[in-house]
Amino acid sequence: MGLAAADLRYGRRYEFRVRLADATGGGPTLVDDPVREGEAPVALLHMKRHVPPRRPLVDLAAIPADGAAASVEITRPPLGYPAAVFAAGAPARAELLAQIAANDADPANATPPAIPDPDTPWLRTRVLLRAPTYDPAADDHGWIEWYTTSRPFPADPAQPLALAFDWRSAADYREIDVSAQLGAEGLVTGALPLVRSRDIRVEVAALGRNDLAYFASQSARLGDVDAIELHAVAAAETDPIVTLPDSDRLRSVFLRPDPAGARAAVSATVAQNDPGSALVGRLAIAADLVADEAMLMGRQGERIAFGCARLTHHAAPDASSLEFADPSELAGQWVNVAQMVLDRDWTWRGQGAPTVRIRRRVSLPGAPGDAPAWRDVGEIQLMNTINVQARTRSERGYIRLVFLDAFTPPVGQDGLP
Repeated sequence: MGLAAADLRYGRRYEFRVRLADATGGGPTLVDDPVREGEAPVALLHMKRHVPPRRPLVDLAAIPADGAAASVEITRPPLGYPAAVFAAGAPARAELLAQIAANDADPANATPPAIPDPDTPWLRTRVLLRAPTYDPAADDHGWIEWYTTSRPFPADPAQPLALAFDWRSAADYREIDVSAQLGAEGLVTGALPLVRSRDIRVEVAALGRNDLAYFASQSARLGDVDAIELHAVAAAETDPIVTLPDSDRLRSVFLRPDPAGARAAVSATVAQNDPGSALVGRLAIAADLVADEAMLMGRQGERIAFGCARLTHHAAPDASSLEFADPSELAGQWVNVAQMVLDRDWTWRGQGAPTVRIRRRVSLPGAPGDAPAWRDVGEIQLMNTINVQARTRSERGYIRLVFLDAFTPPVGQDGLP
């Protein structure tokens, strides 16, 4: 048959023969036998689909004030000529011609002729959570994959898939059971589990059937990705603070410099041991922290944020460490180390950058005129970043907040408070 009569369709096999003909019509006809057979006069072609699906059409419902969108409607991606005809045959050709005629009749409202892609029976859905900056578990764009699942499109290609969202609250998103979302392609149904108080990214892509006699490769089955970004605020944060023993919630440390011994002989050698660094080291041991000369840091694998009052210091931009400008001023003061532990995984964002305000009240029970009052001494702001120490053997299920507050107490004749 001639090329015009061939019904070219994906997934079928065809034999092709090409002949050279005289432009004046003096060449061989289609039915003439060749005078001399070539090495390969006929070629076999298995016509597969190499063109991946385009982006699905996403229609997100109105988002309420708390950000918890209820659902989204997703329609199969459009497929234009000639791929539409290769996929659906004569009915697709007729539909495209009808759309072209409608465009010619109303040019002002013309749209590209296309049909819903008939080769995409499923929607692949990938749910990701935004990770803090510098989180080693995140991808190049700062997201951590939670799970990947799929949903079947309606049998009618023109009908949208109504994908509902199931918003849940959890201290750690890994506590939510998503095993039911890991079924075979096209067999999973129901609402999509999402978690509140996190930045959510839902990536959707049309997915062709797993038939490599039809699609040229696995990559040709998977369409272009569209993304929906959401953040639902929790109605109430239940038990966000870990209950710690009193000895861990507040530790008061009184540091004294090493006593001076007999005067050493004059020497040109410069002392290498800084007594101020020794004070920082003692403070770190008492507070379950790590010291690096004049700097305090968290333990390995621990995400931490510091605050400090009444001590000369330099804080890291993300508050993940404190460096004392004059470590010797630690001596002769009560250094109160208050700490709290957030029972939330690292992807937790709350409603932005959570801030903890620290207040202090000093009381001398029984002292004349003792009327203690609360005073604001500082705050800790939790930045959405990960400190260097936390990137190795990460403990991702909690966040530690530490505040150092110093004050000089009255001392007795023995030099002690």
